Amino acid sequence: LGKQIFISSKLNRGKLNDKILFDGENALVTDNKGNIIVYSLMNQQIIFKYNFYKKEFKKIEKKLHAYVEDEIIYIGDNLGYLYSINYIKGKVLWAKNYKVPFRSNLKIVGKMLILADENNLIYYISKENGDKIKFIPTEESIIKNDFVSSFAASQKKIFYLNTYGSIYSISNKGYIDWFINLNESLETNSRSLFYSNPILVFEDKLIILTNQNLFILNKNNGSRILKIPISSRLKPIVSGKTIFLITENNLLVSINLESGKILYSLKINDEIANFLETQSKSIFIKTFALINNEIQIFLKNSYVVRFSAKGYIKDIYKLPKKLDSFPIFINDTMIFLNNKNKLVIVG
Repeated sequence: LGKQIFISSKLNRGKLNDKILFDGENALVTDNKGNIIVYSLMNQQIIFKYNFYKKEFKKIEKKLHAYVEDEIIYIGDNLGYLYSINYIKGKVLWAKNYKVPFRSNLKIVGKMLILADENNLIYYISKENGDKIKFIPTEESIIKNDFVSSFAASQKKIFYLNTYGSIYSISNKGYIDWFINLNESLETNSRSLFYSNPILVFEDKLIILTNQNLFILNKNNGSRILKIPISSRLKPIVSGKTIFLITENNLLVSINLESGKILYSLKINDEIANFLETQSKSIFIKTFALINNEIQIFLKNSYVVRFSAKGYIKDIYKLPKKLDSFPIFINDTMIFLNNKNKLVIVG
């Protein structure tokens, strides 16, 4: 319905990062100063706030990569630190300095924490004490950009996409099953640097949307099922046998996962103008999600465009507060941060 249910007090003075973690009861947010803030939705208050870093790092921007499991938050950062904190007990469990900036999301498999550094070296770390279990080297990118490499887990496999453009299938025990390179550019200027959205695992397929192509791979052997020349900075959505994505020039595209056939391609600006019976205007998209079999596109001006899965607009509404983070969806509610660092719950 898009109606406000709850708004918190201000969580932080400085700018919060735009990703929210949720453990079932608490929302966890971070900022670029290294603050970790845990807000209890039940008690409607901050129950934990902590900054790991000493004064000598005060002026350095921190990029925290976080994972939450069983009341413990694991953090890898761009300074090379890796640490874990029990935020319910308010206790640092362990902290290690690996001296090379980390540059991936984190995954946990059994008793191991898995992540990668900026040189595309994969770390298998004991989640109990932070000690190294194993390293797996992969290709290093000579030229750096802002792309963060990604891990995805599926059954007894880990899939890793590095900044060089290679994807690896690795067993949970750390053995490489196969790897292929998806970066088809031979140029080295900044415009041709490899970029990709995070890996999606869907049934027996891997879906990778890069800055040049959409790849559908067989996750068992890496063989290419489909390659479509299309790109986006937004993570695609998979539902049934359909992929939904939004291109760089704001086209909403629906593609059949099996055949690669484009079911429709709609200029979102024009669809909005036709629905409102106005002239087409520029729009800026924050993110999009599939909610109750509808594609909801969140604009940076806090309007939300509701498309049916078949590609026609059902409604356009405005959120009660300005959207300043990626929203998360819990049961029948949506949770996001507004521009005043307050948690907003909308139902």
